[in-house]
Amino acid sequence: MKEAQIKIEKIQCKEIYNFARRAMSQLPYQNVAPISLRRALSQTNNPYSRPDDMALLVAIHKGKCVGYHGILPGLICHDGEIKRVHWTTTFFVSPNYRGKGVAGSLLKEIQKLNIDFPVTWMTQSARKAYLKAGFKELGNLIYYQLRMEKIRKLEAIFQEAQSSLESGTDQEEIQKLHSDAPRGEAELYQRSKEIFYSKAVGGLKPEQNVFKHARVDQIDPQAQAIIDLQSKTPRFYRGVDAMNWMLKYRWIISTEKEKAEAEPYYFSRVSELFDYVALEIYSTDKKVLRGFLILSVRAKKGKIRLKIL
Repeated sequence: MKEAQIKIEKIQCKEIYNFARRAMSQLPYQNVAPISLRRALSQTNNPYSRPDDMALLVAIHKGKCVGYHGILPGLICHDGEIKRVHWTTTFFVSPNYRGKGVAGSLLKEIQKLNIDFPVTWMTQSARKAYLKAGFKELGNLIYYQLRMEKIRKLEAIFQEAQSSLESGTDQEEIQKLHSDAPRGEAELYQRSKEIFYSKAVGGLKPEQNVFKHARVDQIDPQAQAIIDLQSKTPRFYRGVDAMNWMLKYRWIISTEKEKAEAEPYYFSRVSELFDYVALEIYSTDKKVLRGFLILSVRAKKGKIRLKIL
């Protein structure tokens, strides 16, 4: 199959929700939906998008959708200036069409848009497609994770955690932990953290009533002044308007809130449990806004994950 046989359909931000609604009943998208209704509604309301911004590129071959690439306008802070940038939201090629030029056709169209388009996470196959299309690697983002059992200086604490775990567990359970190494390591790691942090903060004297907090649906606009005091290092910029947009127009919902949406969309749109928790932090008299905290709560395969956003 030659690249010339691939037709690229371009959908702008102002068109994306109506496109998503039509696509659910159109033949080309019966097996592959290029966007969910929830994502389309969210992108329509993105405070950093313009009506004519490109939001979605869809690859069509012989009357059916065989791939797509989503684009999300946003802002980045660099050298103290706020600049427009575009991020990838989705990148998908149908399994039967991989390696046949679909990804390259989509990426060539993105290059024609003449936009700043950084990509911060991707699969190995997607990385190869970007590099083949002429995208350049700018460097790596480095993340650190503290693993107690990997630090020699904490060996004593680690051993104490192991003893504590075994002393509070009957022999039958210990045998199960030895026979199930991943589970045993996970429990041991968790117990290590509990003991480490209890020792680390044990000598601190807590000061009560330092602040008050309240859960809110939307962050107060006056918090923008707090955001503006952040570090001037390069970063993805989210103003209060973007945070409130994210809280209101969610791409993922909990199973219990799911509505009948039959589109065959590849990426996640429903989770066992999904929620954002927005907290405003005030002075002790609750008269001065000191800051805010947004958490995401998600359950997957019986495990609950809590993230600070």
